[in-house]
Amino acid sequence: MEIPTETQASAVVPGSKEARHYTAFWPLFIVLTTVLLISGTELLGLLNQRQEIRHAIRQLEEPVQQSKVISGTLARLSRELILLSSSSAEARKIVQDFGIQFSPGEASNPPSKP
Repeated sequence: MEIPTETQASAVVPGSKEARHYTAFWPLFIVLTTVLLISGTELLGLLNQRQEIRHAIRQLEEPVQQSKVISGTLARLSRELILLSSSSAEARKIVQDFGIQFSPGEASNPPSKP
């Protein structure tokens, strides 16, 4: 009986149970699956965020319209008060106390009435 040497023991015979052939399929499959899962999660998060932003915009539309109406009313009132200040001491005092000024650009673009 012959004792196998180190080179004989490490030699693998093709076709035997000890012959293994490794491929990169499974590691690449695991990495690809992980990347797809992470990307899918990110996509769902972005879609949810977009839906929340649209909802917030819809909620803010009414207050924006109300603020436009209030701004237009305030601009008309300020213009009338400035015009009235030339003949009324009370209106002149209000204009001076609050620093109300009239700019020519406002006269050419009066706010529209709702």
